[in-house]
Amino acid sequence: MKKKTLFIIGCLCCCVLPMKAQEQSDKNVPEKWNIKSNLLYDATGTINLGFELPLAERWSLDVSGNYNGWNWKDNRKWKHWMAQPEVRLWTRQALRGHFFALHALGGQYNIGNVHFPFGLFKDLRDYRHDGWYAGGGIGYGYRWNFSRRWGMEAEAAVGYVRFDYKSYECFTCGEFLNNGTRNYVGPTKLAVSLVYRFGKKARREAPVPVPYIAPVDTVYRTDTVFIEKRDTVVLREEVKEVPAAPVIITRSEQLHLRYKQGNSDILPTFSTNAGELSRVRAMIDEVKSDKDAQIKRIVVLGYASPEGNEDSNLALSTRRATGLRNYLASQYPALADLLTVVPGGEDWAGLLEAVEKDLLVPECTEVMRIVNRALNGDVAKAKYALKVLSGGRAYYYLVGTIYPQLRRVECRIEYTSTKKE
Repeated sequence: MKKKTLFIIGCLCCCVLPMKAQEQSDKNVPEKWNIKSNLLYDATGTINLGFELPLAERWSLDVSGNYNGWNWKDNRKWKHWMAQPEVRLWTRQALRGHFFALHALGGQYNIGNVHFPFGLFKDLRDYRHDGWYAGGGIGYGYRWNFSRRWGMEAEAAVGYVRFDYKSYECFTCGEFLNNGTRNYVGPTKLAVSLVYRFGKKARREAPVPVPYIAPVDTVYRTDTVFIEKRDTVVLREEVKEVPAAPVIITRSEQLHLRYKQGNSDILPTFSTNAGELSRVRAMIDEVKSDKDAQIKRIVVLGYASPEGNEDSNLALSTRRATGLRNYLASQYPALADLLTVVPGGEDWAGLLEAVEKDLLVPECTEVMRIVNRALNGDVAKAKYALKVLSGGRAYYYLVGTIYPQLRRVECRIEYTSTKKE
């Protein structure tokens, strides 16, 4: 019995060991791990639970276990336990879309009076068998992620299983008939699983104001003065006070303002603009009210989402920044000369950051690769690649969900402070 147990354990380990070199080797490994239950097993009264953990960008490890210990009507029984580790290679990114699988399986059984479909294992209808089994197979599956937490998964696999059995006269008696082994080739896994994903929600962090830094009043420089005295050179250190350079402190607010179509003017009462503008006014008012602070410059940056013409988007980002600049000049006339407009154009860096944090972006890995092409200067080809990727499914998601976040303006206020700690 010990040899049989070791054989099962060896088969299960063979599926896991090849992945050792891949383990945690990629910085893009998804942070989530999953728990799942096969609904087809549930329908047969078999308790089952599976866990899946991403190992690398396109690799994951799935481990599931099943147990059925019940006697049914007419002493029908399908008692068994099974462990089934599986290595998965995903076509795009782990835990998304299509995957190919290599699994091992092993366990023990005690079965009788069971009618399998398609004429499989006919002798189980009239005889009882118990023993152990081990094997493996290859499969294909697909994962649907319905939300950040919930998903569904389907998989089918075929392979080989070796059964070691003992046969008994009937499913109600215990008279021993014979024993032996049987080799089976056919379906080894069929799963329709409900999946739940664990992990913290990825959030875009709000800009953190730079804290007040009290500048040092003076620094000291040591000059070496040479005084010649006969044949001896005497060194004398002379300490001089040198005023320290002022320390520039920067604070910023990002605003997602709403505009009427074809208009870049700031409309304070339109949509959610009132709340957005109140945040930037509160920041400026706080610095203005600080008697130790001296405002040096207020920079207004404008950004656009990267659809359409690049030159047009650069002009649009300029108009949006100018609109906020004009609004602030009307609110703070004394600061008008300190207001500076900087056009940011298409916000590809912001797009990359948002895609990295959004778990539901279709073809996420390929989208990030395309966005990096744009950041390296290949903007036109990157835009075309996004539109045709997966038949436009990824692009439509970006346009509807992420691009609105990129149409924004940012206000940075730079000032010095004489406040001492």
